[in-house]
Amino acid sequence: MSEEFDLRREKLLELNVAAWDGDLYEPEGPIDASLKKNSGFLKKVRTNLNKEGEASLIQDIKSLSLTRYLPELTSVVAEALTKCSRNADVYAAVEVVSLLHRRFGAQFTNNLTLYLLHGIANPSERDAVLSETDEEARLARQRILGRLLMEFYTCGVIRDDMDISKSDLPDFVTKRKDSDGLIMVVVLKEVLSYSLKSGVTIPFATGFLKKFVGYLEADDNRFLQNKVKLQILKAFRIYTNAIWVRAEYHNISVQRLKKKIAKISIRIGKVPEEETIELKENTDKFETFKTGADTLMKLLEMPVPEYSVVVEEEEVPEVDEETQKKIWDNDVDRKFYTVLPDMRDTFSDEVLATTTSDASEITDGKGKAMDKILMKFDSCKSGEDVDRISVQFWKAGLNNNRSKMRLSHHFLSVTSFSQVPYFVRFAAINREFLPNLIEDIVAVVDKNLRGQLTHAGLNLLIVNFFCEMVLFKLVPIHILFHKIRFLIKHLYIPSNLDFLFTVFDRCGQILLYDPLYKSKTEEMVEMMTTSCQSDSITPNDRLALSSLLLGLRPPTLNNPETKKRARSTEEQFIRHLVRTEYNGDNISEVYSQLASLDWNDAKKAKMFVETLRLMFTKPHKINYNNIQNLANLLHLIPSKPLRVYVVDSVVESIVRSLEVNDVRENRVRLAYIKYFAALFNTGEVTSATFNSILYKLVYLGHPDNSPSVNHPTEIDSPDDYFRIHLVSLLLTATDLTRLKGTKYEKSLTTFYSFFDYYTFTKEQPIPLETSFKLAEMRDDPNVKFSRSANLEKSIQRLQAAMSHNGLGSSELDEEDAREAVDAESADMEDEALKAQEQAHKAALDLYERDKLAKEQIEKAKNSLEARNQRAEEEMEREFENMMLEESSRSQSAKVRVELPTVATSQRNVEGMNRTGVKFTLVSRNNKKQATTRDIVLPEDSKFASAMVEKTLMKQKEQEVLRRVALNSLDYT
Repeated sequence: MSEEFDLRREKLLELNVAAWDGDLYEPEGPIDASLKKNSGFLKKVRTNLNKEGEASLIQDIKSLSLTRYLPELTSVVAEALTKCSRNADVYAAVEVVSLLHRRFGAQFTNNLTLYLLHGIANPSERDAVLSETDEEARLARQRILGRLLMEFYTCGVIRDDMDISKSDLPDFVTKRKDSDGLIMVVVLKEVLSYSLKSGVTIPFATGFLKKFVGYLEADDNRFLQNKVKLQILKAFRIYTNAIWVRAEYHNISVQRLKKKIAKISIRIGKVPEEETIELKENTDKFETFKTGADTLMKLLEMPVPEYSVVVEEEEVPEVDEETQKKIWDNDVDRKFYTVLPDMRDTFSDEVLATTTSDASEITDGKGKAMDKILMKFDSCKSGEDVDRISVQFWKAGLNNNRSKMRLSHHFLSVTSFSQVPYFVRFAAINREFLPNLIEDIVAVVDKNLRGQLTHAGLNLLIVNFFCEMVLFKLVPIHILFHKIRFLIKHLYIPSNLDFLFTVFDRCGQILLYDPLYKSKTEEMVEMMTTSCQSDSITPNDRLALSSLLLGLRPPTLNNPETKKRARSTEEQFIRHLVRTEYNGDNISEVYSQLASLDWNDAKKAKMFVETLRLMFTKPHKINYNNIQNLANLLHLIPSKPLRVYVVDSVVESIVRSLEVNDVRENRVRLAYIKYFAALFNTGEVTSATFNSILYKLVYLGHPDNSPSVNHPTEIDSPDDYFRIHLVSLLLTATDLTRLKGTKYEKSLTTFYSFFDYYTFTKEQPIPLETSFKLAEMRDDPNVKFSRSANLEKSIQRLQAAMSHNGLGSSELDEEDAREAVDAESADMEDEALKAQEQAHKAALDLYERDKLAKEQIEKAKNSLEARNQRAEEEMEREFENMMLEESSRSQSAKVRVELPTVATSQRNVEGMNRTGVKFTLVSRNNKKQATTRDIVLPEDSKFASAMVEKTLMKQKEQEVLRRVALNSLDYT
């Protein structure tokens, strides 16, 4: 609103309203009707309707006739008005048009209004689509006419009740029935409703409001009636809200496209063009709508809503000092990769921006200067050398395309790994001044790596170049993570796993901790975790990938913020009592404290049992010297199910550790072996279980359970001596006198020879630490172990021991059968114990019924043991007779060295038919080759009938035990 023009506007309003009432202006002097002057006036209006021509035009209007030229004058004035873009020109036009209105009245004004209304109308759908230039011209004309109409309206030239034929009015005026005949409301609604999604009317709306918002919000009604102001403000508020909605729409589209482009870029390794163009369009529209909405809301004093939070793009925080310590191993590396000199400190912006011509290399001798710089690159020894080369490069004025090409070629043809970091540091120093050099290098490296990824090749030099560029942050994020993602998705391609290991070995720290890469790296790690669980990769690749994940996410750092489960006071007391206070001397006091707990509360009792299970199954959590004391305390616990559970857990942990063979768990494995020996000493572990574990420590994982020099195994390689340490610890920590008088005493004697042979399957000479362990075992009076001089002696000793103890090749088969019987008996015993545990729990409510169930279990167990003993004795006698017959037919009874261990064999009941029972006999011929022969024994023979009867008996007894256990469970 122009304050200077307001007084004049008020005067014009008064005069123009009077003209509408018939008080027209009458020229004071004679009227000139000459054709020349009247025609000249029309030309003057067409070209000089502005501030400079205002006075001349007003003088001519007062002195010329113009009546005969009125239709043409109206057309010329309407055309000239579209050129009034300046404020001064607009005010001049208002003066001229007001004077014409006062002189000629409705005859002039009505026709001019029609011209202006048709000129401001939007193009209809039937009209041809305008070109971009024509559309811009139309919008500019519309802005001018909109302002002029409002100026004429406030000055009284145009009013709502003009006597104009409806047939002459444009369609948008006649069709608007919601504006109460208010001409300016109709015009504004027409203009503002055009192509809202494109935002082309935003300049019109902001420009119009800036000029007239003062009149619209003023309290007086001199220039505008109250109802007109309210209608116009309402129209602009509706329009403003619609503009904000479009801004929010494009805001969300921008964020969606950014995420989409980021995903696609990582998938294909380059920025997609189509989505990038769409992103630019949406970004431009968002800025347009946002600026328009903010301006309009400020003018209308409307509250500005907040845009979605997705619009705010998170700024990548700078790497703080603490994070840098995690990324870099030492301060030297940190300075080399992050502290780079700024060439602006040495050279002016003009020098850094100057590009010399390629011809200057010849004329000015700059080619020789470039040769010297390339030679200096090859002799770089530190980052300071690279900094000096950068200064010399700019001092020599070598910033031209040919020099950049030579640098790029020299860098990428390097053959020494040690020089790569210096080349990349030079590129990083000049990344702002030589962007084309970096783009060329990245393009070549990217192309080379794509070929390696798809053709199963691995050029370590290029991979190293790539990693160095990552450390200097020269590789675009989408190219970097495209490579990592492709490697993870295509682990089946040879060398891709090595490539992945190399990338994370060189750049793992910066990828994990630098805010620029951290979020994407976490996504890649999750992808690796998923791939590790997939069945599409080989076991070796899965193990290697697991090792990589373990390095990236150490167990202690997986979930650092995860809160531990809150332990009750009683649970904390038990843990402290067993692991801290208990030392062996106070076993009575500790046991009394445990017994004094509230075992009558079923819920607490369950918690106590679970806590004790944890205490007694994790011997590595206590002092190593206190392990035997832990076993002694367990022996006092009256709950047999708990003791059985502990033994089972310890045995399972030992076997599992042999299968995994993780060197990081060696201390834990030693603790479990020590604990197992302590449990055997207290009687919790049976002789059969001890014998089984003793042999498994040696043969588990070997082909046919037979260690051999010629058949190494992955989980017990020839250069791995840890199993020797385990066996040595087990034998020296065990009270072996408990085996005397049992059937396992001979087995232990044979094991000494077997273990002696096993030590020679390892790479010789044995390390001193292992030799000391063997010497310690040899010096132990309870261990009857001695070591042979060489492999041949150990084999002879093993053969003699096996022959002396009746464990030849045939006898091994017999022992296998015995082991099968023992194993099955142990399984049934475990089932009986589990049934006892269930019955014991049910006794809290139904003691009498549970007592009966336990008696049935005990009776079934005793019956089973008696029958097993009788069957075993019968089987031994029959098998001895059969072996004597076989030995008389065999020319050689030499022992097969490949079977030095008691291996478990399985008998197939289905192999028994009506004609006889089939057995397989293993022996050796004259050429010392193992041969097998099927033997069919009659069903009525004692051995065959005993085997059949034993098998059927076991099945029946197992069924009895299952029924008893199920009945016991029903009580609960």
